[in-house]
Amino acid sequence: MRNSTHAIQRGRSAGSTILMGLAIMAMATLGISAWVSLISARASYIEGMEVSANHRIAKMNAHATAAEYLYENFLTKSGTAGTTITLPGGQGTVTVPSSTLTPLASVTLPGGTVVTGMANGPGYHVLLPVSNTINVDHDNDPGTAAIASTYTRNYFLKSRAPQLAGDLMVMHKPTTTWWVDNDLDGQLRIYGNTILWAAESPHTADNRVRSERYITYTPATPNGADRIKNLGGGWGPPTNYALMPTTGGDIGSGNGYYGGLNVIDPGPAAAWSMKNKLLSGSYISLSGDVNFDSGRGARSDGAGVIDITLGDIHLTNVLIGDHVHTINFRGQTSDADFADAGLRGAIMVVAIQSSASTRDIGEINFYGRNNRRLALGVKREDLNTDQIDLAFRNADENPSWRLVLTAENYRMREASTPNGTVTMYGGVRTDRDFRWDNSSSKILEIRRETDPKLLERLVPRTAWLESYAN
Repeated sequence: MRNSTHAIQRGRSAGSTILMGLAIMAMATLGISAWVSLISARASYIEGMEVSANHRIAKMNAHATAAEYLYENFLTKSGTAGTTITLPGGQGTVTVPSSTLTPLASVTLPGGTVVTGMANGPGYHVLLPVSNTINVDHDNDPGTAAIASTYTRNYFLKSRAPQLAGDLMVMHKPTTTWWVDNDLDGQLRIYGNTILWAAESPHTADNRVRSERYITYTPATPNGADRIKNLGGGWGPPTNYALMPTTGGDIGSGNGYYGGLNVIDPGPAAAWSMKNKLLSGSYISLSGDVNFDSGRGARSDGAGVIDITLGDIHLTNVLIGDHVHTINFRGQTSDADFADAGLRGAIMVVAIQSSASTRDIGEINFYGRNNRRLALGVKREDLNTDQIDLAFRNADENPSWRLVLTAENYRMREASTPNGTVTMYGGVRTDRDFRWDNSSSKILEIRRETDPKLLERLVPRTAWLESYAN
């Protein structure tokens, strides 16, 4: 009986072991099966991601191709003939439609935009819908692999006067290689952005210049000479957030993306030039060697002196030619005249001195105060190093001047201004020096024009590109 009992117990133990082994084998089989399924799913996912990535890369290539074409062939031009571009490897095509519009001269605002207050609107634009066709499989489905996907992406070619957008002091790169010393100096208080296009050039931005913010488009010099103090007097880093390519228009054979300035008279075909805008409307033409009184607030004495009375109700835009050495701007003296001037339309004064001029502008005087919106452009065509003395003759009365100043190939320097604080509502844009007095008794404050109105169309702009998927 004992042997029989032991035999039964051994049989039961062997059976349990077998069952346990079978259970373990079943679990292992299930685990392996699950692992194989997971690996298979992962492989399918990776394969799908590869297809999706290839499709997205093709789309990004299409976006970049369209943007490059628009930057090079339309943003700084008067219209484009349009084109169809085939992407590398036959991944798709980009079709850019033709247009006769000029982005830098557009007067179209986005729908629903109210131009008011400190925002001053988002800028004018030209809308160009670009059609992209992608020939890359997007869903790893053999049934749809050969079906191309076509969609439209809207490109907005925008433009805006930098001074009216808050860039109150813009120091452009010189258009010549031999002039590199752009100095920004003196008792300046800039209540907005200061833009340094050539930070590697020896800008003199010492502790007398103070700006709410400043931006550099190139690396700073090792000695930090290009740094600018904030309005509180402390040193701070530049506000170099992500910067997109911008341009003020073609310069010679280039497109101006390097930071040059040629907006006053870039040529008869440039719709965005100050001179061409002036010639398209009513204007007064003066020359320094011809005695002429327009009877509308602008006159030449024939000996090189130009007088412009900004309060004259008949004053229109003024084009000043050669043989001039002094320009006098006469503002308003009474409170009533000052208030009336603010109700009058903005005007533009453009002074261009050619190489044939027997005189050169050496002095610009501002008398009284001015509440009439004024866009002033001065240019020397022969790229010399001449200097203009800026004198606010009534600075001791702490006057305010509505003025947007653009200067090409002229160095600007304060001279003969009495002690006081001059407040300029507008801004400065130049490719040469801008130097104010070093005395703490003479201060130039530059503040933003909060109600530009017609100035938006008169002041030279900067253009950039934005795009959005439909």
